[in-house]
Amino acid sequence: MRKLKSGIISLDISSVSTGWAYFVKDKLKAFGTIKIKSSLDKSKKLSIFRVALEKLLKKYPSENVVIENGFSGRNVSTLKTLSHFSGVAQECVRTTLDIEPYIMNNKVVKAYFEVVTKEELFEVIKNIFNFKDFNFKEHNDVCDAIAQAVCYYNNVLKENKSGI
Repeated sequence: MRKLKSGIISLDISSVSTGWAYFVKDKLKAFGTIKIKSSLDKSKKLSIFRVALEKLLKKYPSENVVIENGFSGRNVSTLKTLSHFSGVAQECVRTTLDIEPYIMNNKVVKAYFEVVTKEELFEVIKNIFNFKDFNFKEHNDVCDAIAQAVCYYNNVLKENKSGI
C-alpha cells in the first residue's frame, strides 16, 4: 500500500454523472465528473463506475473520502439505484485506499452554507470559487462535491482536531 496524501476526495454520487472534488487542506486542487451513459443496464453502469472511481482514487490517494448519503426525495427506485452506487463506492474506497469513507447528509451541507435548494448551493459555490463559466445543468454535481468537501473539512476534520 502506498502512502496516502493528506487530502479529501468528495463524491456526489449519481448513476449518470458523479461529481467529484479533490482538496488538500482547504485548497481545491482538481474536480470533475464520472459520466456514464444512461442507456446502459445497471450492472454495466456499476462496473464502469467502479473502474473510473478506482482510477480517480489511485490518481489522488487521500486519507479522507466523503460520500453524499442517499436520500429518498424522488422515489424508492432512485434511492435503491443510488444505494447500489454508494455501496460500490464504499467498497472501492476500502479496497483501493484501505480507509472507511465518511457518509454525509446533503442537509448538513445545505445548513452549513445556509441554503435550502441545490440551485442556491450551486450559486454559493460558483461565487466562492469564482466559476464564471459554470452553469447549473452541467456543473451542479461538481459544485455539490466541492460544497460537501468544504463542509467536511470545516465541520468534521477541524472540529475533531484531526486536520489534514
